[in-house]
Amino acid sequence: MDGLVVHDWDEWQETPLDNGRIERKQMAENARERYERLGLRDDDEQVAVRSLKEWMEYVISGPNTQGRLGEFMGAQLGIVPQRGDYGRLAKLMKDFPGGIPALMSAICESALRDLKGDPLSYLTKVASARRSGVRANTSAGGDRDRYIE
Repeated sequence: MDGLVVHDWDEWQETPLDNGRIERKQMAENARERYERLGLRDDDEQVAVRSLKEWMEYVISGPNTQGRLGEFMGAQLGIVPQRGDYGRLAKLMKDFPGGIPALMSAICESALRDLKGDPLSYLTKVASARRSGVRANTSAGGDRDRYIE
């Protein structure tokens, strides 16, 4: 101790390499939370992986198409729809140009874009743009978050 200050305190604090460790730890915690939210387990049990064709058959052939589409959305985006979102999802299913296959494609596109905000708002804006015949700006240079409310 140097009086009331710890001797060489600044020299022994975290270095930039330690900051990388902190970031990796945060990413691992986020991944763990995502697995828990999706109901996946990080043990020896294999998680069933479905192709898009299998997902399509699963969504359309089931008695609860809306709930199954919510499962698909959760698997693709990592965001499980909340209870209040299922009404919006049902409206999208009914009104989306191209039907459920086109909606599933738009969900995959939004997953690839890694959008910030509400993905259902993005999907609603894409649907309205397709209905009006306006091509949504999907180029890499476009503002990918402009559809998010």
